[in-house]
Amino acid sequence: MTSRRRPSHPPGVPRRRRWGTGSVVPPATPGASWGIRYHDATGSRRSESGFPSRLLAQQALDARRTDVARQRIGLPGDASRLPTLATLADEWFPRRIASHRNGRKEDRVWRRHLAPVVGPLRAPDLDLAVVRRYVEGKRAAGLSPGTVRGHVRLLSSLWEDLAERPRETGATGTNPCKGMPRSLRQQIRPDHDPRLTPYVEQLAGVRAIFQALPEPIRTGYAVGALAGLRT
Repeated sequence: MTSRRRPSHPPGVPRRRRWGTGSVVPPATPGASWGIRYHDATGSRRSESGFPSRLLAQQALDARRTDVARQRIGLPGDASRLPTLATLADEWFPRRIASHRNGRKEDRVWRRHLAPVVGPLRAPDLDLAVVRRYVEGKRAAGLSPGTVRGHVRLLSSLWEDLAERPRETGATGTNPCKGMPRSLRQQIRPDHDPRLTPYVEQLAGVRAIFQALPEPIRTGYAVGALAGLRT
């Protein structure tokens, strides 16, 4: 029984390159730089140049082909080429400030607390371990559970916005700020229980407290209570 062999490629005839694989472009003149040509995920032709050797040009072409393949199946490309969370936050907060009453306060919270820790990261690097380290670090620094809880909520809002543009931002998968384990949720559970905190329910109570306080404290209390200020 003889086995069939595919006919060998005729010698001297260049092999036909499969469409879409890209190509390395040799320099036009000796000593010039190499280039590459390829098609992106939309089918548009792309070209790059400036590579000092054929090896580097081939490596760059392989990297671009990998990015295109990932984009075609809905995954982000090379994570090192994605913008950092600090860059994405700078684009997000102007829209946040325009649509949310506390946007300016959230911007200050981001710049003071979150940006130094998670700003240099990229979206694929933000996972549950990063959130845990942030929570534990801020709690060790003396911040209250409710305050840290607000920070995590702000980071979650930023992630939800980035997840709407996964190819641009790399925010794929589940929100790392949601579905946290119980051990982590307990660390940011507010320690204030309104059921256990006494408060003045009626105006008669305000009058009684006013009469019991000395001047000028009673005047300050009355202004705060009747004007709706935090006493």
